[in-house]
Amino acid sequence: MYTEGVGWSIAFIRTTTLGYSLPKARGRDGRLTDQMMFTYRGVSVHQNGYVGDVFRALFRTFKPVKVLEIGTADGGLTILLRDLLDEAGLKATDLWTCDPAVRDRPHLMHPGIMYYAVDALNSTVLEYHVKYAEGPALVLCDGGNKPAEFNRYAKFLRSGDIIMAHDYAPDHDTFKNVMQNQHWNWWEINEKDITEVCQTHELEPFMQDEFQRVAWCCRRKA
Repeated sequence: MYTEGVGWSIAFIRTTTLGYSLPKARGRDGRLTDQMMFTYRGVSVHQNGYVGDVFRALFRTFKPVKVLEIGTADGGLTILLRDLLDEAGLKATDLWTCDPAVRDRPHLMHPGIMYYAVDALNSTVLEYHVKYAEGPALVLCDGGNKPAEFNRYAKFLRSGDIIMAHDYAPDHDTFKNVMQNQHWNWWEINEKDITEVCQTHELEPFMQDEFQRVAWCCRRKA
């Protein structure tokens, strides 16, 4: 994890499919909980503290030539993803981040990160990047309407492409009993939101156990 909670002790939870253990912090009330939000290179990352570990595991086996991030927030995840891609030997992979307010984030203006200051739900430019990528594409839905983003871009995927959405839990019970106050406190997309499009376009769960820990759904086109 990239930051440490002051006054917290650490326990380790085995994640067999990742091949290593991810620690959890024990808060002052004794409850095991993950770090929710952290900073990376001085920029806020609106993610579970172990998101980098899980994306690192993804890039060991999945080698995208194009990554499209919908929703930039402060840009911390964008910078982290760029570094993880480079670490995985994917320096040539295009990383595009899309947010109407991205021009207000000058810290993102450096080599390896490209941006569109557009609304992903009202732009055909982004569709082009998914449909005509010269190899596997990764689409990350983390904007203001994740169900709509997922449903819009899922239909443009080709075999082997991956689409993901943040703030995910499959249902209310999972969010309340497993995610909330333990891994992530925001819930904006569930399994019912994506069931039809996944069936129609043959999208299958991929590394879902790992990504559920950090509140992402992950589906790969068959």
